[in-house]
Amino acid sequence: SGLSGSGDRQEREGFANGEYGYGFGATKLDLDEGYLLFHYQEVPITDPAIANHLSDGVAPEAGFADTTAADWIPNPDGDFSGKSDLARFSLSITNGVVTGVTLLNGGRGYMSTKAGTHSVRGFNIYGNNIDPLIPWLGTAQVDLSFVDGSLNAVSLTDGGSGYELAVQAAADNNTATSTDELADKNSIVVAIDYNLDEVQYLVRDTELYHDWYLISDSGIQSQAINSGAFGGLQVSVAPSSSKAQEILATMPITTGYSGMGAQRSYRAPQQGLLQVSDINSTIVAGGNSLALQDGLTSLAFTSRPAPGALKLDFGGDPLSSYLVNFREASTSIEVSYGSWSSGITKTSSNALNFAQDVALSLVRTDSTAGSASLGLLRSGEFIPSILIKDAEAASSSALNTNSIFTPSGSSSWLATESQRLGSSTSSLGVIDAGEWTPIAFNQAGEELAVESITIAGNGIDVSFQGGIQALYNSAGTGSAQSLPSDGHLVVTVQRLGQHRNGLAFYKADPITGAVTVAEKSFLPADSGYLQAALAAAKGDGLLLGPERLPEYGAEMVISDLALDPSQNYGLLLLRKNNESDIVSSYSQANSGNAVSMMSFVAPDRGIVYGIEDLPGSISDVDYNDLIVGVASSAFALLT
Repeated sequence: SGLSGSGDRQEREGFANGEYGYGFGATKLDLDEGYLLFHYQEVPITDPAIANHLSDGVAPEAGFADTTAADWIPNPDGDFSGKSDLARFSLSITNGVVTGVTLLNGGRGYMSTKAGTHSVRGFNIYGNNIDPLIPWLGTAQVDLSFVDGSLNAVSLTDGGSGYELAVQAAADNNTATSTDELADKNSIVVAIDYNLDEVQYLVRDTELYHDWYLISDSGIQSQAINSGAFGGLQVSVAPSSSKAQEILATMPITTGYSGMGAQRSYRAPQQGLLQVSDINSTIVAGGNSLALQDGLTSLAFTSRPAPGALKLDFGGDPLSSYLVNFREASTSIEVSYGSWSSGITKTSSNALNFAQDVALSLVRTDSTAGSASLGLLRSGEFIPSILIKDAEAASSSALNTNSIFTPSGSSSWLATESQRLGSSTSSLGVIDAGEWTPIAFNQAGEELAVESITIAGNGIDVSFQGGIQALYNSAGTGSAQSLPSDGHLVVTVQRLGQHRNGLAFYKADPITGAVTVAEKSFLPADSGYLQAALAAAKGDGLLLGPERLPEYGAEMVISDLALDPSQNYGLLLLRKNNESDIVSSYSQANSGNAVSMMSFVAPDRGIVYGIEDLPGSISDVDYNDLIVGVASSAFALLT
């Protein structure tokens, strides 16, 4: 029964004098690992002049005996029509003392547990400002009589004291002493309702207002799927915290929200930037804002990523819902497009083990100043086999694995034109099976220790002391040991050669490189080997003319070649597409044993060849005239 104005809704700023403002409540801040929740909850605003004196109140009074909170609410289980349903009476006050009361409206639906009829003695008129901690101290008191749910009579039994400020507030005048000085619209009125917010807003609030906002860290899960030439990911984005997931699953939406569109608490993001980038920062999937179906979407890879870990990024979704902000997230994944074996493994002592005889070629790949001699030392022997003496260094911008997988810019394969790789040679024969240690000597004849060996497919990348690096290659592709999905192979070709060349694949013996045509076998050093290899390629439909290859400076994906992943293949380059001018990946088949093709080490990315199309006398030794990759059309996620 806090003192208010006349109940006219035209008071300044729309608030009745002396009443509580709408939405009294509090915001609870819930902070834990992975989320931050702001939860505002309205509390029921009850009239202390009633609540304090009920049987469960802080100061129960006999006059309120046997009444409940519901008895003090107009029509508590039904509708509420506002001002006309409220029991109201006005006060006459002079010099701080209540001198009279006048019944203004009886209302309806009161004393529901008393069949509507009941008398209450000693109802306190709060608001005399004597003691805020004991608000009933020195108050005026009235007796109330309810008949058939309506306030029938109100009589003053004690005028109390201390109501001077009430009069001055109503008059907006610090010298006012009596309600007789007030205009009707400023009269001091007591309205009876246990729920004070109904007095304030003249509407029934059947549901306490609440609102919330969740800021949630996001977690990303993914699984590999078949998609196009390079595979793809099924991506799931959801709150990283199980508690945040529970909040979104169970927390009712904000009071009054429709539950549609942004007025819905989605359990997972509905949109956001998603992208996959490789170690060169090349975006290989996504890269723009995507619609998510309850946190799910798929990403098709548009190119084969560079070797190494990939970064899967989610840009966050603060907009889909007014209730939740799904924060950005990032995770690292590793993928494999299959593994190939040429029967070469690394031992614990940084040596190579050849499971079978193998034909090798060798090229120096570092740009360190000074020459170096490179070769192999067989286990148990003391005199090394020097394959290249005084090998020259490569250009600092020469083609390498990193540039092959960089599509543009100064570090890309496009920037390697005429940038020489170092000196190269073939082994001029077959290296016997067994254990061999790569060996290098600097210009002063000092032996350089092996620092690291990386083997992938048919390529061996060896780093020596002093910054010297070399690629040891077996000539054939080797055979795939494990391929994701159905094992379908895709060929990629990049071109920086001026000539319109042809390209072919042919089955070759994994040890000797021999090719068999019409039941006749040819070894790489045999006369007729290149033509036999060409015939074998034609017979298997593996010859590609210039029209099947990219233009200068371009890339192409070839998905329809019938390559058998269990077979070892050699490669042929038809210079200017001339079937009489052919070189092979098996150097012994080439004029002068020229190394026209080199394999680059690309772990988990298949087999990658760099091809030089010019003969030795005019060659620029950049091995980028054609860059040929062979790998599965799908990848597996590595744990």
